[in-house]
Amino acid sequence: WVLRASYAATQADLMAAAEKVKYYNEMKKKLRDEIQRAQTELSEERPWPRDRRVVVFPQGYTEDAVPVEHVENRRIDKQDLRAILDEYGRLLRTVGEDAQLQNIEMQNVLQKQQQTLQMMSQISKQLHDTAMAVIRKIGG
Repeated sequence: WVLRASYAATQADLMAAAEKVKYYNEMKKKLRDEIQRAQTELSEERPWPRDRRVVVFPQGYTEDAVPVEHVENRRIDKQDLRAILDEYGRLLRTVGEDAQLQNIEMQNVLQKQQQTLQMMSQISKQLHDTAMAVIRKIGG
């Protein structure tokens, strides 16, 4: 019973870690998309300043976080867009580091869960072997 409860707890931890990994992967994808969009816009031959939507990303993971916090329209020039690109790049590096740490945490939870399953299997085998030994002794 204790091992089953331990397994259930690690399963909950695993699901939470998987949600965080999913969040960071979505965040990285959205940041890369925004960086690509901004780089393309910098190379366009349209006049500056211009109206542009700017995505404001959250600074960290929370239980109710979504990768894009909100979008606002701004009038910006090339220098503003370069500053936004720098910020997106910095945030992408940070998110990448957070994603790596979260992957390591998820691997640790998986390892703990595998150890619990292995222990449950060993205990089950020992119980079976003990029961079979008693049955053989009775029968024979």
